[in-house]
Amino acid sequence: MADSSQTLEDIEGELATIEQLREVLVRHESELRYMKEDIQLCQEIKKLKQDLHQLSTLPEKEKCAETQEKEAKLIEMIQKQVEKRDYLVDDMEFERLREYEEDCEMSEFLQKKLKKKEKPGKTGNERERLDVVPPAAAKASVAKAGLNFLKNCCGVVLCCLQ
Repeated sequence: MADSSQTLEDIEGELATIEQLREVLVRHESELRYMKEDIQLCQEIKKLKQDLHQLSTLPEKEKCAETQEKEAKLIEMIQKQVEKRDYLVDDMEFERLREYEEDCEMSEFLQKKLKKKEKPGKTGNERERLDVVPPAAAKASVAKAGLNFLKNCCGVVLCCLQ
């Protein structure tokens, strides 16, 4: 049962806050899935590199056609995994930009909606309570850290999983 002292505006404000929190959690879950997939790809790349290193340490005289073929396959597999990872990083960046645009649009919409409902007799404290901060501000540091992790892992910079 709703508290009779709450106004419709208070309830709508709480509902908007809950919706924003839900959206932040859904986005964070998505980001964690990207990071999980990235870690798996990095581990696969690391294992393939180790296997290739073992084969490449053999003297050329001892390498048979089968060993050379295996080296070529490992190089091809590493290349495919790196391409998958590059696509993953690009996709994550695209999602981050899309989410930022959505947050800006939602913030503008809520600001317009709240201004229409604002009554002249309200104090500044009551207005602040109804204002909703876009989740992009809260999520920016998480997204930036996640993207930096993805860019640094198995790229030009040393892999953090090594």
